[in-house]
Amino acid sequence: MEEKEVKQKKSLALAYILYKLLINYEIEESEIVDEIGVKKRTIKKYINDLNIFFKSIIKRKDVETTDDNQYNISIRSQREGFGKKYILYFIEQDKEGNYKKMDALEQMDAIATLALAKSILKSIRNEHLTRETEHIFNMFKKSLTYKDSVRSFFLNLDRIFYYHPYAPKDYSKHTEILKNILIGIYNKKVLKCEYSPVYMLKKGEREVVYTTCIEPYSVVFHLNALYLIGKERGTENPREKTYAIDRFKKVEVSGETFNYPSEGEYNPANLCLTYIGVISGGEIKKICIRFCNDSKLHKILKERHWFKSQKFTQEDDGTLTMSFMSPVNIELIRWIQSFGDDVIGVEPPISELKKSL
Repeated sequence: MEEKEVKQKKSLALAYILYKLLINYEIEESEIVDEIGVKKRTIKKYINDLNIFFKSIIKRKDVETTDDNQYNISIRSQREGFGKKYILYFIEQDKEGNYKKMDALEQMDAIATLALAKSILKSIRNEHLTRETEHIFNMFKKSLTYKDSVRSFFLNLDRIFYYHPYAPKDYSKHTEILKNILIGIYNKKVLKCEYSPVYMLKKGEREVVYTTCIEPYSVVFHLNALYLIGKERGTENPREKTYAIDRFKKVEVSGETFNYPSEGEYNPANLCLTYIGVISGGEIKKICIRFCNDSKLHKILKERHWFKSQKFTQEDDGTLTMSFMSPVNIELIRWIQSFGDDVIGVEPPISELKKSL
């Protein structure tokens, strides 16, 4: 084989190995042999060449960074049964070149965080989100250095951190819709949608579907359901609205782009703290709710941040008054009614709030 062909084959092999490692963080030695057609001792030389290349990048002084830490990248071999695989590792270093290694407790904390996120997203049964979180979790799991000491932790992980969903919705049939929504947010693309809102239904009707174009801003996870916050185009007074993702019948990504609003113009945290739940809209009013004389109930109420503007006043007769500003919508009314006889007065009255819907 001529020298030029040898170099081309090596370049192809190095590119293939690096590509697979960047995608999956690991590659089987047998796969390299089958795909590239080189001997095992040659693969070892290629891996060594890549590690030398990684070290040369880290040592460069002309690369500026604002981070206090940098990462030493290396490929290491690991025996697995009768075979071998190569794994890509990222080890954090400080400015002095000292390695920062997570101890067993830190690794367990990181595992717990990922496991909880995986459990929450698994509860809504969406293949796209579940697959990606499972992949991230497994990649981190394989990179652990204290595998023996955290083995029992792994065996009991599903029982140590258990997420109990609240009446979860099933998104198994909305994988493509959610994927297109995320693509629209990532790439700032307007979405062409067919949507079926509940509020447009009249008595006797099963479903009403209308077509609209939406600038997607945020996906919100609330009470085990997914919502999209976005701005509807083509309306007289365009504003941020909330859409239940399971009520979309069709979502297509258009070629039209939009400018994502600045934090001063839009922030989902500020928007959602204005009202209970995630349903936006409705006339903003001052609401005052008087709760019965029950110290346990008062403690439970004060423990939570229900509204951004909430204030509590302890009355002389032992009752508690909660006041706040909120748009009047069905979620607000249902929330007030959920306390039943513990509510002894509402201003404006519930009957008046229902009329303003």
